[in-house]
Amino acid sequence: MNKRHLLKLGLASLPALALFLHPVVADESIHFSSCKEAWENGYADIHKGEPGYSDALDRDHDGIACESNNAPKGVLKEKKTGASQDNNSVSPDSVAPNSAEPTPSVPAVSGWVRQNGSWYYFSENGKPVTNTWQGAYYLKSDGIMAENEWVYDNYYQAWYYLKSDGSYARNTWQGSYYLKSDGKMAQGEWIYDSYYKAWYYLKSDGSYAHNTWQGVYYLKSNGKMAKSEWVYDSSYQSWYYLKSDGSYARNAWQGNYYLKSDGKMAKNERVDGGRYYVDASGLWKP
Repeated sequence: MNKRHLLKLGLASLPALALFLHPVVADESIHFSSCKEAWENGYADIHKGEPGYSDALDRDHDGIACESNNAPKGVLKEKKTGASQDNNSVSPDSVAPNSAEPTPSVPAVSGWVRQNGSWYYFSENGKPVTNTWQGAYYLKSDGIMAENEWVYDNYYQAWYYLKSDGSYARNTWQGSYYLKSDGKMAQGEWIYDSYYKAWYYLKSDGSYAHNTWQGVYYLKSNGKMAKSEWVYDSSYQSWYYLKSDGSYARNAWQGNYYLKSDGKMAKNERVDGGRYYVDASGLWKP
């Protein structure tokens, strides 16, 4: 190998050699005034050229500053990371959810629902139905289904009686009051009860009339209209005969007894144009 070739080879190796001969400079952005400060920030056994190293901290000049075996107990801390040193960094998990964000809606309850021993009916918007009917059942002002009680419906201007199962009573009696086929309480009207096979008159307050007249008809003590029978009216102190249609007989004979124009049975007087005489009992004797 000639000298020229050796010279070229030596010149080519100079840049690489320069890299090894270039002095290592410590990162001057990290500086500690003492090893105590370094240990408290988690730095120990700092080798020459590493961030935080300085000749002042390397007292034995062995190229290693602030040896960990020289740190007093409890002084050497865990080295802080960039994320932990950044006071403004926030973990996504630590961000509270937006309280204004709506939670998933619960499907509204609708239909019949039993709560605290009472029945309610909820509309499609989840609100209880009040002061109205749901089929044969009535929901009161508090939304509770009526049971075993009277209710007055302002819309229909009528009284109804709701049975123990909540359905309205019809074609039946509730005490002295009659519920018609539509459930309305009868008032100021005649009704025929097919069960008792009798006519009744319900007064304006809804109770059945008894021991009294309604026009030419007489309502007995049980409320039934008298038919084909004698009745004694204590108010008029007289006997009357009620025909098969229920109206009282007048100006007519019923057996040997005569009913005058006002329907009263004649007694101790001549009747039928003066041709006949009836005694104190009302009896005509041939």
